[in-house]
Amino acid sequence: MQQVGQGGTIRLTVQYQDGSGNLVNPLNPLVSIYNPSNAQVVANATPTNAGTGIYFYDYTVAVAAPLGQWYGRFTGTINGASVQGDDEFLVVTAGSVSPYSGQGLLTLSEYKTFIGIDPSNTRDDAQTEALIAAASNAVRTYTDREFELSSDPATRIFQYDNSGFLEIDDCVAVTTITTDAGVIGQSYALTPEQWTAMPHREETDDRPFYYLVVHGGPYFPFSPQMGFERNLDKFDPYYRKNPLVSVTATWGWPLIPADVKLATAWMIEDTLSSPQGPTSESIEGYARSWGSGGRPLAIPNRSRDLLASYQRVYG
Repeated sequence: MQQVGQGGTIRLTVQYQDGSGNLVNPLNPLVSIYNPSNAQVVANATPTNAGTGIYFYDYTVAVAAPLGQWYGRFTGTINGASVQGDDEFLVVTAGSVSPYSGQGLLTLSEYKTFIGIDPSNTRDDAQTEALIAAASNAVRTYTDREFELSSDPATRIFQYDNSGFLEIDDCVAVTTITTDAGVIGQSYALTPEQWTAMPHREETDDRPFYYLVVHGGPYFPFSPQMGFERNLDKFDPYYRKNPLVSVTATWGWPLIPADVKLATAWMIEDTLSSPQGPTSESIEGYARSWGSGGRPLAIPNRSRDLLASYQRVYG
């Protein structure tokens, strides 16, 4: 669950889907914000459309806002039917510090839907919420991907090894690229013809780009004697280094893939259903056992099967 300090701004994001699971833009999408007392503090605001079926709303919390669990209720109409869904968040004291666990890859409601748990069954909710955060971090570590949701464009800096490929963070669109060409204090803009964002995507809501193919050019001299416009042999060796590349992009994923959410849900389910006692016991001729007889995997094989295609490969 997201957290925001009093006086801070939080972005609430939801996706609208039709009965077949396809992302769709609803009629009259609206959002209302409710505080821990269930009092409405924002009524029927219009969220921003970030792509087919994806909507967000930026809310600035008052400095004296009550602490606790808030939620944004998104509504709309799909195929003539009214739909609604909530995005929950915690308001904490301004300037408070708490361990960062990353935003969960799925919500408690989504977990119950995946596993087939009655929404009214709240017995394990507290433990499940904690496991969502832990399992989400495990998935991020296993795949080496953050699965952050895309937001406004920002600039990040990477070091290029002159291999022809530049590994970058996951992003949905690359806007501009500049480099120091390996020389301290320099800055040169690359034209779109000098790089290609990869892998190739067929659809705008497909998987993100995560590396660039660099097509050479005057700013990436693979050898000081190759005759490029700006050769490194013009500069004292003290100033030479692998080029720094500044990439301005819309970082993150358009949405968290459903199979990644399912893999996370399976991890939580296996943890909750694992044996809580010994698998065998024998006392003076009396024996009993329960469980599968083996310690469950931190990431079960069925989850690994789904996550395998998302693992980041380097080199």
